[in-house]
Amino acid sequence: MTTNTPEDSSILEYVTPNGAIHTIAIDGQRIENSIAVSGETVYLNTEPLASDTARSTIGHMFAFRADASDGYITALWNATYDAGSAPKPGGFSQGSESTPALIGDRYIAITDSADVQVNLLLYRQAGASAEDSQAPLIYAVPLFQPNDSANENAMVGYFDGSTYSVAMNNDHGAPELQDLGASGDSNGEFNDFAPLAPGITRVDVTADGSCAVLWALDVRSTSVLSLSMANGLVYSYTQDAELASRGLYVWYLTAIEFRTGEVVWRFRAGAGGRYNNNVAPTQMS
Repeated sequence: MTTNTPEDSSILEYVTPNGAIHTIAIDGQRIENSIAVSGETVYLNTEPLASDTARSTIGHMFAFRADASDGYITALWNATYDAGSAPKPGGFSQGSESTPALIGDRYIAITDSADVQVNLLLYRQAGASAEDSQAPLIYAVPLFQPNDSANENAMVGYFDGSTYSVAMNNDHGAPELQDLGASGDSNGEFNDFAPLAPGITRVDVTADGSCAVLWALDVRSTSVLSLSMANGLVYSYTQDAELASRGLYVWYLTAIEFRTGEVVWRFRAGAGGRYNNNVAPTQMS
């Protein structure tokens, strides 16, 4: 569990099967995202406290583990990242807004929040030996376009046996969350995705250790992506940009070929604000 205190720290909590509670404080940082768990290791990222008078630009990425014998929590590694100087346009807060994504059993990924252009950061997962827990940052890959890039969502991670892949969408300039209490009009301008920078991108780490963008798709989406390993499709919720420019807000469930980045099909969900996903993720069942 994680907790943000009203003072100057955040807390990671671990409850043992017998009900004992162990905690570790993370001073000067705030937890804004969910955590990722692999075996006995917990990964989480933090951002600078918003209350700082001289706001820091340093965030942290942690790997924690609780001792099996006594439950006490220790940091296996702690890597800093560029949290940027302020929230991005359309962002909720300063710092990384991506929940850590496990990619196979080798990498753990987040995005930073660097001012000009955000980066995909790929870290080595913490292993059992001390050597495995050192120098965790392996790759940093610039995403989308300079002055037009952000990521507020969890990412898709996948390992096919030889290639480690991660896919994410661009949230720079995302419209505010739908607020019917302000106007009562579900078809208001907050439905317009025109200010949202386009971009869904896949990055690969191949067997020879090279890391690069495999494809970049020019579509606008605020939804968390979903990947079906059964059919190889990535699902997203998108809007027709040309119609939106005329005040017609039409929404689509869109299927993208994970291998190539090509749009395979899109299904018209509906028109108008009632079909705004309001940043909700796609779901498969």
